[in-house]
Amino acid sequence: MKLKIRKKTLVIVILGLYLLFKHALEANSTSIVNLIVSYSDEALTIMATGYVLYAMMSYKKVPKFAKSALASWGVLLLIGVVSTLFNMVQPLKSDVIDMIACSKFFAFYVATGIYWNNHFQQDILLEFNGIVRFIVTVLSLLVICNVLIYPLFPSSEFRLFINSQQLFFGHPSNLADSALFCFIILLINEDKIDKTNTLYMILASLLIVSTMRDKQISAMVFGWISYLYFYKFKFNSKFCLVVIGLVASIYIGYDSLSLYYGGNLDATARGAMTSTGFQIAKEKFPLGYGFASFGSGASIAPYSKLYYQYKISTIYGLTPLEPNFANDAFWPIVFGQFGWSGFIVVAFFFWSLLNQCFKIKENRLMFCGTLVLIAYLIIATVGTTSIFNDSFMLCAAILSYAFVYRYRCDNEN
Repeated sequence: MKLKIRKKTLVIVILGLYLLFKHALEANSTSIVNLIVSYSDEALTIMATGYVLYAMMSYKKVPKFAKSALASWGVLLLIGVVSTLFNMVQPLKSDVIDMIACSKFFAFYVATGIYWNNHFQQDILLEFNGIVRFIVTVLSLLVICNVLIYPLFPSSEFRLFINSQQLFFGHPSNLADSALFCFIILLINEDKIDKTNTLYMILASLLIVSTMRDKQISAMVFGWISYLYFYKFKFNSKFCLVVIGLVASIYIGYDSLSLYYGGNLDATARGAMTSTGFQIAKEKFPLGYGFASFGSGASIAPYSKLYYQYKISTIYGLTPLEPNFANDAFWPIVFGQFGWSGFIVVAFFFWSLLNQCFKIKENRLMFCGTLVLIAYLIIATVGTTSIFNDSFMLCAAILSYAFVYRYRCDNEN
């Protein structure tokens, strides 16, 4: 297990590790450090936005996929600003905070795309490979110790056959996200050094299973299906792969989907948020209510009047005193804050990601890893804020790297 890092990529590696362990740092730091870590994603978003503006003014090469994302980002912000000015639901401070939150993925994706395009590091993911192997090994040993020997770290609720493991990450979902990104890096590099990466992929998979988070488990299973179908058995039909993965993901996540969205939608927080989001999109066609108005973290600080207006403020998890589930899904934000116009923009962006992914032809493992990342972004929309969440900033950097890699392969051929 070799850990080899070049000096010129040291800053990139440190930033990647920081994003991988950000929530762990947040959960285990003192008040001052916790405050710095908590707002670091906003600071990174502002810095990434500044870099994009600088790159455009200095005529740096902007890859086509980044231009497409830049257009989606710009249109979404424009919709948000216009609808905010028309409705004025929240204070200006909340609107600005939410504008930054909705820009996190876009800013990092575009900025890293421009950076990779102008300063391409051929083996940067390979440099992460040894580090990821070490991380997966240590975390796996800690989980084994926590489950079988002595509980060094707290665990969450009991699911199926095990308490959901979270170690020092603060929540099982945070550990699952980090393990999934490790799994994808190992998958992409599986053919570059030796065949032992498969063993570490298994360890990462077991880590994900130990958290008992359906979304990440679905993405991991889809990763294995992609790996076996497209790389090991050399099948070429990408459409069949997507169908198989979709069926597997729905099967794994069926219980959670039934719990949160089955039966009477208004009986659960996520269901009520989703149905209300659709109602808002219909009533406020085509722009929604604007930033910080509904479904986002900024909509509960202060508590948005829309929760009272649409009579969902008494539902468990949506009350003014405990709005724990008000910021727990992606589509309520899209429909509630940006309306059908925002839905079209977001749908186009997801389509553009898939379109770029399907153009990766030279490296089957790169295609598999990229497809799993995009699949997870889409799967995560039912239970997280997806691309509006800081957990996916590392995902943005990996995707942009894969697409620049594809451009360079095309140009060489």
